[in-house]
Amino acid sequence: MARSARSSELENRTSRLKLKPTNNNEPYWVRIAPGLFLGYYRPAGTWWARKLRPGTKLYAKTSLDAAADDYRDANGADVLTYYQAQDKARRIADEHAAASVIRPTLGACTVADACKEYVESIRADRGDTAATDAEQRLNKHVTPKLGKRPVNDLSLTETKRWRDALVRGKDAVSKSTANRILANFKAALNSVFADDARGIPSDRAWRALKAFRDADSARQDHFQAAEVQKLIDEAEKFDRPFSNLLAAGFLTGARYGELAACDVRHFDPQRGVLTIPSGKTGARAVTLMTDATAFFVAVAADRPGTAPLLPGTHGGRWGKSDQHRRIKRALKAAELPQTASFYALRHSYISRAIEADVPLYIVARNCGTSESMIRRHYAKLLAEKERVMLERAAGAFRLSLIPGGKVRAEEAA
Repeated sequence: MARSARSSELENRTSRLKLKPTNNNEPYWVRIAPGLFLGYYRPAGTWWARKLRPGTKLYAKTSLDAAADDYRDANGADVLTYYQAQDKARRIADEHAAASVIRPTLGACTVADACKEYVESIRADRGDTAATDAEQRLNKHVTPKLGKRPVNDLSLTETKRWRDALVRGKDAVSKSTANRILANFKAALNSVFADDARGIPSDRAWRALKAFRDADSARQDHFQAAEVQKLIDEAEKFDRPFSNLLAAGFLTGARYGELAACDVRHFDPQRGVLTIPSGKTGARAVTLMTDATAFFVAVAADRPGTAPLLPGTHGGRWGKSDQHRRIKRALKAAELPQTASFYALRHSYISRAIEADVPLYIVARNCGTSESMIRRHYAKLLAEKERVMLERAAGAFRLSLIPGGKVRAEEAA
């Protein structure tokens, strides 16, 4: 029988409960045999094993499916003492080849591999639009620089250098865009790191990589209804289908690509609902106001269910960048800021909804975003609205006071 390894930190519950919580995705480890370690997570109180793969410097990590006897007496099954956990870790290591409890590595995983698998997981979970968005971002900014690098070999210094290069040079992007790229990059690496069969021993090379601070400024360009009407009217003079697209953007708060993907069948006139089939955050149902429902009834016009709900200029579906020149032309004709884009209609929808006291959870649900995102980007407008709402309620708090807080003499009498 192998000799048990001692550990002043782990061998009794009193010392274990004094340990600081584990917050770095790694347990407390103690070597119990050559190439074999026993691990303990705090505060979860669970036992793990880590074994060195023969001929490599990589470890395979697996749960022992048992808790430590921190709060319950050991039973030799799902609650183990420190020494019982050692015995089980050794058994698992001995049975490795036959039982595949600690699985063999799938081979060296590159950053490009991780990105490809991540895109396919998004496609399965959230649809083609979200997957394509992530794929284009990763293919442009990640794989050309880091794609051939094995994930195991990445260092924090290297990933920091890559992140900083995103906002420098002739191809620099904004810090806000860089943070979105970084979020996709980290999500892709986290996906393969979570699979023990990949044999990736640590995520420090990207876990400690921080996003740029203060990158998301408040949304700037948004229009009142009269300004949107003028924009639509000017667009109609040169492109009627595009004017319909502008109206749809303002009435739903949907993104350009989301509207372009909608078929006639995605509009339910009876329920007053437009289903976005594949948005940035997945499919969602947009509850329409009465005017919006009437608008979509008119544009659907008895066409086949699989036809584009908002057909392009030539009757087909709108292309990825078909809106850019058209929106600039319409903005100029309507004498509106040239800094605006089609996205300004989404900002306008959210801004007008906030001003009209639409609950934020409804706005967030319709727009496929979160309340926290709306609060962050529309903080100034929300603060102004908060003041208006408080003043509206002032009558319920009115007292007969003068400066200094004293009640008027005639009222006191």
